[in-house]
Amino acid sequence: TLKERLAASLAAGAAVLAVILVGLGAYVLMSQSVEARSRELGLRLAIGATTPMIAATVLRRAGVVVAGGLALGVPAALFVVRWVQPMLYVQPPRVGWTVAAAIVILCGCVGAAVSRPTARAIRMNPVDVLRE
Repeated sequence: TLKERLAASLAAGAAVLAVILVGLGAYVLMSQSVEARSRELGLRLAIGATTPMIAATVLRRAGVVVAGGLALGVPAALFVVRWVQPMLYVQPPRVGWTVAAAIVILCGCVGAAVSRPTARAIRMNPVDVLRE
């Protein structure tokens, strides 16, 4: 019916908005982190760290943020599913597949958002960073 289609469209729109907000949040957080640690990263480059080592440092920080978000978000999502389940019309929720798909989509979104700050950290000129 029209009512069900409208509810589904609103839910899909909210989901797309949530993914966009996750991507923007991850980008801003990692950009700020790279900017705050620019002296450290520049010093590491000056001492002889390779670009894969610098990328690993930045990506490790992103991994910690994602792991923390998943540790809080997955149990919260499972709790909400139990609360919303009586309101569903016909289909019981496929919780496992849905959570797995959400994790994959959000990790991909965060990976794309972190790529630019990581590239900026790799392209840093250690002399310029240390001079500042």
